[in-house]
Amino acid sequence: MINLESLEKVEKSKFGSHFTKPLYGDFCFSNIPETIKKLLGAKSSNTLPESILKGLPQQYDKIVLFYIDAFGWKSMNSIWKHTPCLGV
Repeated sequence: MINLESLEKVEKSKFGSHFTKPLYGDFCFSNIPETIKKLLGAKSSNTLPESILKGLPQQYDKIVLFYIDAFGWKSMNSIWKHTPCLGV
């Protein structure tokens, strides 16, 4: 599932021909750990926006996170249709 709100925000944060301003306040990788804490029932701040989890349970017993460093959106976009296990 691809969150269209995040794509729109990223598009709006672009400047110049090759740069995108990080979205530290909401759609940012740095907010993933706090979001996982929240999903496991702990108090947390600086989480991903609620819309990211729309339609999903709000608390989990276990969470598995696969983080692929330096695997950019262009790379992901080129393989996601062929790799359903990535959940995109």
